[in-house]
Amino acid sequence: LRADGPPWLSMGTARHEAFLLPPGPDTPAQLELRLRLLAERQDDVVAALPGAAVDEAVRGLAAVVDERVAAGDTTSVLAELGSRHSDDLCVLADLGDGSLRLVAAIVCFPSHWRLADKVGRSAAEIHAPVPRYDTELATRVDGFLGRLRPGVVAARCNWALHERPDLFAPQPPAPEGRPPSQWWLRSERQALTGLVGGAVAFSIRTRQIGLGDLRAARPDVAGALADRLRAEPAALAHYRGYDEVRQDLARFLGP
Repeated sequence: LRADGPPWLSMGTARHEAFLLPPGPDTPAQLELRLRLLAERQDDVVAALPGAAVDEAVRGLAAVVDERVAAGDTTSVLAELGSRHSDDLCVLADLGDGSLRLVAAIVCFPSHWRLADKVGRSAAEIHAPVPRYDTELATRVDGFLGRLRPGVVAARCNWALHERPDLFAPQPPAPEGRPPSQWWLRSERQALTGLVGGAVAFSIRTRQIGLGDLRAARPDVAGALADRLRAEPAALAHYRGYDEVRQDLARFLGP
């Protein structure tokens, strides 16, 4: 939530002991939703490219995340992992062109992006629509991913603002004109670790809180978010989906 830049984008990674966090108070409800999505919309939340290298990387992911997962085809393994854990899980691997690409994933809680649009793409291609990514972050991310090794976990936090509380949000809905008190701060704890063979595992734990509750419980965070909203470049605020209302959001969150 730094309000000074550039750079306005940062990796913010630090070493961490755990690839996955322990269950939290919102885990039961999230797991219930994940099971429903897997039953009703599996093609929207599970994806994997074909090939032995992808199959091997997904088996490596399962070994890191949950040894209880039974052997099976790649899609079944991803679905079982997604039903047991509230974290979304992705695998990046090099399929022969020298770049790490998103080759498999179980993503039930996308933040205004569709899994089908990202599979097969590199980190730079995935983030190409993000303003300033190519100049402020792309080189650092590619170098970081290339240095990850098995047994080493790095974690970071990301955030977004949504007008609706839907966890499964593959695309931005039409604006509804909700007051700032009904918007949501969405936080993602993202962790990465290397897999045997050079692939990378990526986990996403999503949590969210209404801005009204945030202002009451953590006025310090609300104030920092207000400062960030006021300072953020228009192109980035537009991409994030709140440029037209960010001054209203900032006034609500803090002086």
